[in-house]
Amino acid sequence: MIKRHPLPQLPLFFLLSFGLQCLVACNNAQEQQKPPEVVVVKQPEKIDEKVKELVESTVKYITENKGKLNDSVNVLHPEWLATVYDNNGFSPLWSSEEKWNVQADSMYAMVAGSKLYGLF
Repeated sequence: MIKRHPLPQLPLFFLLSFGLQCLVACNNAQEQQKPPEVVVVKQPEKIDEKVKELVESTVKYITENKGKLNDSVNVLHPEWLATVYDNNGFSPLWSSEEKWNVQADSMYAMVAGSKLYGLF
């Protein structure tokens, strides 16, 4: 007499793989909260301080999420980004005291004039 298993092997395989996927998904539940997209600073003299906090939290988030910030922004080498900002105390590289620095101003001018180069 041949004994049969109470459940066929194929459904048992799917049941086990589903359980494993649930366990893996539970481990990702402790994902860090995304940095805010918009922040309003009520006191302009504190803008540099707030920017440092935002840059640090954003760089940390990108590094912990393997370079992914959101659906459209992926950083190829997040460890390089973290190193650059860590070496500068997470200060903004593009501005200081509510004014753009020379490099940021030049970059803005280039993007604003990109039609002249046939880019848009």
